[in-house]
Amino acid sequence: MNPRRASSSKALAAGVAFTGLALVAGLFFARAYFGQNKNPLVDQASQPASATPPFPIAGLPTDWTSQHVVFSNTDNPEVLERIQQDPRYWFQQLRRHGGQNPSASPSAAALIQPRSSNDFLDRLALSSVTATTGIQTPTSAPSAPGQDKKSSGGVAGDWSYFLGGTSGARVSPTMFPAKFTFNPPGAPDCTNDYVAFALDKAATATQPSIIAFKNLYTGTSSTSCGTLTAPTVLWAYKTATTGTSAITTSPVLSLDGTKVAFVEFNSGGGALLHVLKWKSGQGTAAVPVVPDVTCTAASTCTPSNTWTGCLADSTKSCMFNSAYAGTHLNSSSSPFPAYLQQDALYLGDDSGVLWKITGVFNGTPAPATGNWASGFTDPGGVHVLTGPVFDNASSNVFVGDDAGYAWYVKD
Repeated sequence: MNPRRASSSKALAAGVAFTGLALVAGLFFARAYFGQNKNPLVDQASQPASATPPFPIAGLPTDWTSQHVVFSNTDNPEVLERIQQDPRYWFQQLRRHGGQNPSASPSAAALIQPRSSNDFLDRLALSSVTATTGIQTPTSAPSAPGQDKKSSGGVAGDWSYFLGGTSGARVSPTMFPAKFTFNPPGAPDCTNDYVAFALDKAATATQPSIIAFKNLYTGTSSTSCGTLTAPTVLWAYKTATTGTSAITTSPVLSLDGTKVAFVEFNSGGGALLHVLKWKSGQGTAAVPVVPDVTCTAASTCTPSNTWTGCLADSTKSCMFNSAYAGTHLNSSSSPFPAYLQQDALYLGDDSGVLWKITGVFNGTPAPATGNWASGFTDPGGVHVLTGPVFDNASSNVFVGDDAGYAWYVKD
């Protein structure tokens, strides 16, 4: 399990050579399956085992990791079998086809429509910079909470929302929100669909660290969620362990959307991985709340509780804090979940170390042991790492650094 390193161009070639079709694999099966006008979400109960996901699909999570693994054609049955174990393969099919026959010729009208097949992602693509990042345009005053606003020029955003009481509260251009779609083939769900924004600003009594919205499909040009002209806050939390800490990387979701994982920069002591089980209705953009229970170990919680006990309690929100990197900081490495059998995620730090955390969404989060006990260090030395990408077909974990190199570890 020694790290292997190459320049970015060489790493791409090496990755293909070592993984076969690891990062670009798999639409051969999708053509057969979706060519019958099947959908892996609505048809999973009625299909044979060979044509269904190896897990129940509770919805469609979309976060930064959705953009970093692409499954294309393969007729290699071994590769196909392995990539079918990756939920992102099935989610990609939902985004591409939505249960429709991909061989059907699109109408002229369809060709000029947004290509996402996800209504909210289309809105993000067409909306103003305020709606997508929380950055106010220089010529406009900040909106009050819930106030709808149109951009001063170009395409008008359907809505925007004030992201807290601190000037400059925002989602930075290098960060990606996390969106959960409850039933992708169905109509937009105003109650259960949500989007979570981690904010690159220190949390205060009037400034959340992370905030989520529901009633997304609304605005000045839509009545999908009744008479609302802006979304409503689903929850808003102050999760920072120190007053000067912010979130500078992207959050990720559990498969069922009930938990969110994200990293606190924590300049006061070392990066912290947070796993949050949220509760609807807690906090607002102006008055965020601290989760009901905060744990640092399975049985070390404040107030007194256990991690599993809190997870089982539907009346409480819970947050687990893992000091996975010791005193190392993390400004750029968003976590990458490896779902199902592993229930793990990979992430790096600013000192060039790649880490693995186990038990993330279905157990108790803890740094992996064995070969991963001390992480894997960048072969080039101390460098700020990017978000890693785990390839289920090859079991390789790919990561880049601020020196322009990419390297990987075979897990």
